[in-house]
Amino acid sequence: MRWLLWLAAAALLALASPEPTGSPSACAQPARPPALLPSRVVRVVDGDTVRVWLDAREERVRLLGLDAPERFPGPRLYQQARQLGLPADLLRRWASAGYAFASRHLAGQRVGLELDVQDRDEFGRLLAYVWVGRVLFNLELVREGYAWSYPLPPNLRYAELLAACQREAQQARRGLWGH
Repeated sequence: MRWLLWLAAAALLALASPEPTGSPSACAQPARPPALLPSRVVRVVDGDTVRVWLDAREERVRLLGLDAPERFPGPRLYQQARQLGLPADLLRRWASAGYAFASRHLAGQRVGLELDVQDRDEFGRLLAYVWVGRVLFNLELVREGYAWSYPLPPNLRYAELLAACQREAQQARRGLWGH
């Protein structure tokens, strides 16, 4: 009988609690900003670069806040492998998977581009967060383990969020973190 009272009291407390009992993910989608640059993805170059049609011309866009494995062997791929402590051939496999993921979700799609503090890099690429509907695609790449958080000052709007998504992917052993 006493255990039944404890059970009833616990149920009442849970129902009356203003806070949710489970902890929400630190890697939750942010609210979509109201002002985005409307564009259409013409081609996915790799996991962190796309070409879009914007203002009547084609633009190369580097996705902000993340880095993805290089698709082809070369010094940059080997540098990434050393930095992450992962084999280069593993990174190349995930580069192909990330390219396929990005192609599946972005190719031909209407997207919104969100700029941060600096709008172009030293190669002339537009630096942007890419929104597909209400989804920040940059976040999805990191959350699914196709890319890792790569803060690029002064463009740090989602740096903490993307770092949290990387931790979540690593803990869940998603994508390249699962080997």
